[in-house]
Amino acid sequence: RGSQNILGIAALSEGVGLLLEAGPRAVEKRVLELGEVLRAEARARGWEVRGGRSGITALKHPKLPSEELAARLKERGIAVSARQGWLRVSPHFYNTEEEVLSVLTP
Repeated sequence: RGSQNILGIAALSEGVGLLLEAGPRAVEKRVLELGEVLRAEARARGWEVRGGRSGITALKHPKLPSEELAARLKERGIAVSARQGWLRVSPHFYNTEEEVLSVLTP
């Protein structure tokens, strides 16, 4: 048997409430905007970019391996992942442009 995950249920409820308060369309619009800002700036700085109309973007630094970049960013409290030689970045609507672009400063 056991008991219900009350803490998890409460956290889920608050997260869903935040999304509904912002509005699904506004959340989608913001996530897409942040993805586009990141991709445009990464290209301008010479990074290789994969990703399209999505918040998820894969980046490759011109010189540094993705594993090293991910480790450096983790030390700064920035959550990304290294996958198959690419740095996977997935901003959400609560991120600022400054936060998203900080990924590009290893």
